Amino acid sequence: MHKINILCNEKKKDLAIDNRGNQAAPLLLSNKGRYVWSDEAFAFEFKDSILIVHSDFEKIEPVASGKTLREAYIGGMNKHFPPSGKKYKGGQTVKIEVPLERLAYFTKQK
Repeated sequence: MHKINILCNEKKKDLAIDNRGNQAAPLLLSNKGRYVWSDEAFAFEFKDSILIVHSDFEKIEPVASGKTLREAYIGGMNKHFPPSGKKYKGGQTVKIEVPLERLAYFTKQK
């Protein structure tokens, strides 16, 4: 169990049991640049402005990867869903196969 200060209260949610009828990724992102990740589904709750994470599989620690939601997303993405490095030219439709355990995303080159 690990605690992170936040500003709300919420009942315990277990990603292994309750995924709202859809897929659930064991990844939480913070608009303060932090994220929490696990290879297994975990439960979490908010109590008295603190995020409490429960796991039967591992100790889950928050990771600081910046100061914004974008930086938290990029940090988690690079660590757990690294880019392939494949490049496509713009102005075309591209079909790619993506296994369920991967995240498909594209970025624009500057």
